[in-house]
Amino acid sequence: MTLNNHFGNSHHAAGFVDIHCHILPGIDDGARDRAEAVEMVRIAHEQNTSTIVTTPHNFPRSAETVLQESRRRIDQLTRAAGEQGLHVALLSGQEIRITNGFRHQLETGNGVTINENRYVLAEPPFNSFPEYVEEQLAEIMALGYRPVIAHPERNTIIQRDPDIARRLISMGALMQINTGSLLNHYGPGCLEAGEYLLQQELIHVMATDAHGATGSRVPNMQVGFDRVAELTDERRAWALARDNPLAITEEREVPYRPTVGAPVAVPGV
Repeated sequence: MTLNNHFGNSHHAAGFVDIHCHILPGIDDGARDRAEAVEMVRIAHEQNTSTIVTTPHNFPRSAETVLQESRRRIDQLTRAAGEQGLHVALLSGQEIRITNGFRHQLETGNGVTINENRYVLAEPPFNSFPEYVEEQLAEIMALGYRPVIAHPERNTIIQRDPDIARRLISMGALMQINTGSLLNHYGPGCLEAGEYLLQQELIHVMATDAHGATGSRVPNMQVGFDRVAELTDERRAWALARDNPLAITEEREVPYRPTVGAPVAVPGV
């Protein structure tokens, strides 16, 4: 897979593609029940989102495999939303925490990848960056997986040393920023780091990381799109909110992936 600086509007999807959303009800700290999950679909639809990758943290133990349970819950939510006239595509996925057992989780089928392909949403620790993170990422990439790093701007070590993100990209990883980080929903550290990574072209995908239908963590892709367009330009906003995440769900190389170079000066930073 080659790097390139060329990207444009996709002809395959009119709406945004949200690859990080805790919308499946009753699994983690996301949607509490099916009613709230349907309301999240409604908000996403109003925010011009056409596709959502469902990414719970984990699954309750049952007789089903993790993937079987994911598919069943998606079918239930799709039917419930359809009854309300809401037709947003829901895809399988999971936000998988990077631990020493990360590779094993994927190899044993206990980790659900994005739309069941080779891209995987990988969450680093929040307040540390142990050596095993890069070791595990290198191991899964050697197996053919492509990690999408969830909200690197929320990691306090990357906030102090954003070159860590540059190094992970050089390894082959992609970076996913939360809409809420750019809207100052997580505090100034996340806001400053998010804006810096974005302006350094170290972000490939924007997603909501939505956890509910009320409050600040809602599926607000349009609001995030507008913020990215304000900070950069509209072409970049389309790349992060639609073209790149669509390519990920279709297991293609992302069209917007700039060559990683040395840091460039950013006014005010």
